[in-house]
Amino acid sequence: MRYLVILGLSLLVWGCEGCEPDCHCPPTETEFFVTAVTGSPDGGVVVAGWSYSHEVSDEPTSLDCSCVGEYASEKFAFLNADGSYGGEIRPGIFSPAMEYFGNELTIAGFIYSDCGRDYGWTPYVETRNADLEVIRYAKIECELFANTGYYDGYEGRPQIQGRVISLTNGTFLYYGTDPDSTYKMMKVSAYGEVIWRRASTEPWSKAFSLPNGEFVFVWPDYAEFYNEQGLATDVHGFSGVPGFYAYSATKRADGRTIVAGLVEDEYQVPDIRLYFYKADQTPDTVITLALEWCQDSVTVIEGRDNDELFLAYQQRDGCGTGLGLNLVRLSDEGEILAQESVGTPGMTVLRGMDLPDIGNFFVAAVSNWGRRDKNFYGKVAKFNSRLTKIWEEGIGS
Repeated sequence: MRYLVILGLSLLVWGCEGCEPDCHCPPTETEFFVTAVTGSPDGGVVVAGWSYSHEVSDEPTSLDCSCVGEYASEKFAFLNADGSYGGEIRPGIFSPAMEYFGNELTIAGFIYSDCGRDYGWTPYVETRNADLEVIRYAKIECELFANTGYYDGYEGRPQIQGRVISLTNGTFLYYGTDPDSTYKMMKVSAYGEVIWRRASTEPWSKAFSLPNGEFVFVWPDYAEFYNEQGLATDVHGFSGVPGFYAYSATKRADGRTIVAGLVEDEYQVPDIRLYFYKADQTPDTVITLALEWCQDSVTVIEGRDNDELFLAYQQRDGCGTGLGLNLVRLSDEGEILAQESVGTPGMTVLRGMDLPDIGNFFVAAVSNWGRRDKNFYGKVAKFNSRLTKIWEEGIGS
């Protein structure tokens, strides 16, 4: 009888109004996955990324204590010209591209929204003034892109079946797959106006911005160039080049183009190779860079003067599993003028580059170097046009 009375009292206390259970929520940690970077007019930089908070342990709590579970948001971090932290905003825009027009920052990305009974990722554009106040915005109704869950690894962001890049004439290019599995791309102004739409029977690859509002899609075995109206103009194929894998491309203001990729040497070690084309798109020269260890990927952008190129390439330390991020300033003749790095070998992966003017060059990456828990954080470095490093900072580390 005594046992029953004690048990009854215990149940009464547990169910009393206003009593708090003895909660022990698991600790949480936050990772930061960089998605985009753009230089600001004052010599600083904006870094957008996917901020992901989650439990350190996957073990559930014994009580329903309303513990904070997984939480994610897109964070925009502002760094000043000297690398000091200038603040952040969280506007709820995912997988964005960014561009400054004067002192106004335009952000183009996706928000999760509806179109009738359908749901998906909707293109959204907003502009903020120098005080980061929203001065205009536009949601592009019923232009949904598909959603299929989450990426793993250093991508670490919603798996939106769409991407957006900033073009050089004040517009943005959206491309990807809609909920009906139709492949599409659309050009959108900084005011959210749809300028044109295009559809395709084949999936798009990765797009890169070119001068004059043009762009290029790069597949492993060819690169297809488009004009500002979204019409294909030239294709460079590499199916006849054994062991070559294209990664990126760029275009000079005078119409010359360059395709960058990797090719295996006689020992099956990947080296960087650049294919140059004249303004009429006939083949010009081919340059192969036999750098140390194994290269994993390469991204090329045009320099601001003297026909120079900047290359960012992933390098596997000792051809193993560790990834380092290295940079090269290269002449058109293939002469290496300068070399630098961001982070150290371990797992440092390129997420974006921006060369807003002659004096500044920004490189953003995601890294877990130096972290015992192997969680990822943002890494951004500022260089001058000679590829001299000015500073390097971590975000969310």
